[in-house]
Amino acid sequence: MLTLTGPGHWSADQALGLLPRAPWWPAAATGFGIAGGLRTRAFLGRPGLHH
Repeated sequence: MLTLTGPGHWSADQALGLLPRAPWWPAAATGFGIAGGLRTRAFLGRPGLHH
């Protein structure tokens, strides 16, 4: 339900003045999520780290 209604008046986003969101924020968040996943995969996927 939070996804549909947004963070609300008492959220950190509101307190920091980050609302309303810029249109590029969802794309940036998706990019950071993908990059983090790829970094994790690259680190954990190296042979020789697991003994």
